[in-house]
Amino acid sequence: MKNGGQVGSRGYIFQAIIALIECLGRDDWDAIKNEPNTDEDKVDIMLYREDCTILSAIQVKSSINEFERVDVKRWLESLKRDAGKAEKVCLFLVGDYFAPSCKNYIEENRNEIKTVSFTNLQRESTMQLIDYIRNVGLGDRVRISDLELIDANLFSKNLKNSIEKYPVSREEFESAFQRAIPRGMELAEPLTGMVSKEPFVPPCLTSIPPINKETGLVGRDVVVKDIRKMLEEESCIVLVNGLGGIGKTAVMQGVCNELKDEGQHVAWVSCGDSLQDDLLLMRGALGVPKEEKAEEAYRLTKAGIQRLGKSLYLFMDNLSREVSKEERDAINGLGIHVMITSRKENLPFRKKKLEYLEKQDAIKMFYGYYGGESDCDEIVWEIIKSVNCHTLLVELLAKAAREEGGTLDEFYAKLRKEGFFDVSEEEFETEHDDKNLTIEESVIRLYKISRLSEEQRRIMKLFTIFSPEKEIYYKVREWAGFDRKELKKLVNLGWLERGGLENGYLIHQIVRDSIARQLKKDGEKVRLEDYGKFLSQVTDTNGYLGREIRYDMISDRLVLTEDVARFFVEGGREDVSAGTLFNNIAGVYSNQGDYAKALEYYGKALAISERVLGKDHPSTATMYNNIAGVYYSQGNYGKALEYYGKVLAISERVLWKEHPDTAVTYNNIGEVYRAQGDYAKALEYYGKALAIRERVLWKEHPDTATMYNNMALVYDEQADYAKALEYYGKALAIRERVLGPEHPDTATTYNNIAWVYSDQGDYGKSLEYSWKALAIQERLLGQEHPDTAATYNNIAGVYRAQGDYAKALEYYRKANAVFLSVLGEEHPYTQVTALSIQIMELLVKTGMTEDEFREMVKKSTPSEE
Repeated sequence: MKNGGQVGSRGYIFQAIIALIECLGRDDWDAIKNEPNTDEDKVDIMLYREDCTILSAIQVKSSINEFERVDVKRWLESLKRDAGKAEKVCLFLVGDYFAPSCKNYIEENRNEIKTVSFTNLQRESTMQLIDYIRNVGLGDRVRISDLELIDANLFSKNLKNSIEKYPVSREEFESAFQRAIPRGMELAEPLTGMVSKEPFVPPCLTSIPPINKETGLVGRDVVVKDIRKMLEEESCIVLVNGLGGIGKTAVMQGVCNELKDEGQHVAWVSCGDSLQDDLLLMRGALGVPKEEKAEEAYRLTKAGIQRLGKSLYLFMDNLSREVSKEERDAINGLGIHVMITSRKENLPFRKKKLEYLEKQDAIKMFYGYYGGESDCDEIVWEIIKSVNCHTLLVELLAKAAREEGGTLDEFYAKLRKEGFFDVSEEEFETEHDDKNLTIEESVIRLYKISRLSEEQRRIMKLFTIFSPEKEIYYKVREWAGFDRKELKKLVNLGWLERGGLENGYLIHQIVRDSIARQLKKDGEKVRLEDYGKFLSQVTDTNGYLGREIRYDMISDRLVLTEDVARFFVEGGREDVSAGTLFNNIAGVYSNQGDYAKALEYYGKALAISERVLGKDHPSTATMYNNIAGVYYSQGNYGKALEYYGKVLAISERVLWKEHPDTAVTYNNIGEVYRAQGDYAKALEYYGKALAIRERVLWKEHPDTATMYNNMALVYDEQADYAKALEYYGKALAIRERVLGPEHPDTATTYNNIAWVYSDQGDYGKSLEYSWKALAIQERLLGQEHPDTAATYNNIAGVYRAQGDYAKALEYYRKANAVFLSVLGEEHPYTQVTALSIQIMELLVKTGMTEDEFREMVKKSTPSEE
């Protein structure tokens, strides 16, 4: 890099991070070499496969000046020469200024050249780093200042790799990268804008699908301009409709990418079952904690969207659900620009109907996909007029002709011989449904004459299981045993498309529907057992649907998992594997706080378990237990007790009355009674659970300590403080001996004891135990962990009760700083501590007591007549 000084060094730091995280986001390499020893020294990073073949050669160039075509062309050509036998190359260009001819060259070579704005370099590298940290479960937040530290650590750890002869393995490299990330970084201050004090929101709130303007937007320039003008007008909500495959998504991609290139905030969602599902895809970018349940996360996400206001453009693709008045009002209430694509014409928004392409535009599009113009306009027109210039069919025909080889005359003759044109003798209908299948029939005829290999047809079969236009992640591809070369051929033919994610694939809805209908007609079935480890991996909740995965990614993965579940139902394959799948889906929904969906899928799992395994099987008891847990979370205690009763009945019949699982059920029933305030019943069932655990386990088992803790909670709520302290003391004794004096569970018990002393008014003892808890939490969790913040808040409450408002203010501020950083300003904990701070500041300033303050507030509040 030629730029000197601070700009140069800082730019190098961020561009290196971007290139390295780009590598870590890929799954197709096994070893890496920084600064490899090549003839011309042009390669910055080399990626290798396990068999030592060179997969990719990467070079990064940056400039604060304008990039010229001649320079970029020279760099790319020299990189290719220097890369030797590398299967592909990637030239990163970091800068803001590109000559027009250079832009054209970059577009022509978009598979080998990537651009990153120098202005947004710091933000983009930071967001990439945050995404990586989240995805590997290392935290949620990062400071700008950490980037230099991470970069210094990373390159010091890999310096040896740069000067030695051999590459380093992926495992070793990634381990070094993760070690370079400062511990506790998730506890750091929230990422803030470089100028503003407002929370930083990335320009792209979701991944944005790219657009090939040379093909996808042919003949749509005027439409794009019209839509942009409509978006800026007062209503701000524009509906683009038309039949399937006419190019609605491509037009929206064009508008979205234009606005993204102009630096606007943009978000893209492929519409799901509800507006809540759609908007929650933006929660990560808006800083909504992943721990929040669905309803609260939805509220916080909407608040974040409303703060952005007219600076945000939301693109909602393929809206197929019914839109209620409540949803329409909710969309209007966001106060942002919204563009929607849908086949529906009765949606209550400003409409822009997309029509068929004009003749010359359709011919131009054909040539764009075919690979260059020729003097065959007449034969091209004969081919595409048979499909009424339908955008998707023009693309499929052009790609089929390209892959067929030979001349266009020969391709036309083949189509005629195979009877392709017979299906299109009548006019196209404007709707795509069961009664008007002309488009689908054209797709099927072309599919049949494409002469796909057995492997390619196997791949297409599996894709018919999945929801159209939802990306199939690289792991799914790996588990299903897809051959990369065959996938590439299917993409070249247009049957599949490349997704926005690295190595991701998706299928267009019309292609999916057409092939699925044909498979059903031919009596062909998709056999999941033919797909390697696919089923076992997708049903692995901890892996495929783990809690550490980002919300937008887990939402897409959940869609794919539900697709497999639907396949089971439709195919009459409701076996134990299907039950496991339904149960895991329900568990994810329960974790997200979507209890209605959780009950729906737990109900499906229960039905299978009762039918296949029987009503007394332990797995059936597990289903009852899970359903009871959802009802408990909802506060529906009657239903919770009903289902826990079913579990208990099975446990007592099939297991034995002193089985540990029976003790768990007794404890769960006790929890319900405690939540209801029926303390006698709660103690009765806690006592039954305790008796089993003391006999079957041992008196100092951690589960026994949990029972003592639960019973102490009941006594505390009854204000029987002596009994509460007695049982907390029993729990503490076990945890200190078995878990150790510095275990988080031990700290929790110290905090519980502190609460009892506080309730008794013994503030000295309360603080003594709070300090013990805090010392453990600060050492083990760090000063910016929510549990540590909760203890700060508790200590503040004790000082407040003592009338020491200055000390209370100090600890409320400590707690609020953590809640603000980790949970965000909209979270109830943050807002409550912020209010406490305001009150304490007033009391410290005025010298009033809290009782005097309350009396003042009471007098100033008008009484109701």
